[in-house]
Amino acid sequence: MLYAKNVDNTINKEKEVNQNFSPCHWFKFSAYNSESIYGYGTIDEAESYLSILNKNREINHYIFFIVTDKDEIFELNKDGALGGNKGIDLHNEINERKNHGLQK
Repeated sequence: MLYAKNVDNTINKEKEVNQNFSPCHWFKFSAYNSESIYGYGTIDEAESYLSILNKNREINHYIFFIVTDKDEIFELNKDGALGGNKGIDLHNEINERKNHGLQK
């Protein structure tokens, strides 16, 4: 199952199913004509990071998906914590941006 959250909060299924998953997940952030970004953290952290990504964007907003494909999760996990260079720690990224004044 794939759950998405878009910028105007019209899809909010991930909060309903959160209790069926562990607290942390791999997320894929995608936007038209942009490279996908993978991050690991909680749904709340994914929502915060989504806000950061979409800040000052008028078009091509990012959305995020919980990565549920077992092969994709295996690939993200196989190179150690946070998939080597494939993913980011959402908690650390959000805190770093706060510390540098890069978050709204």
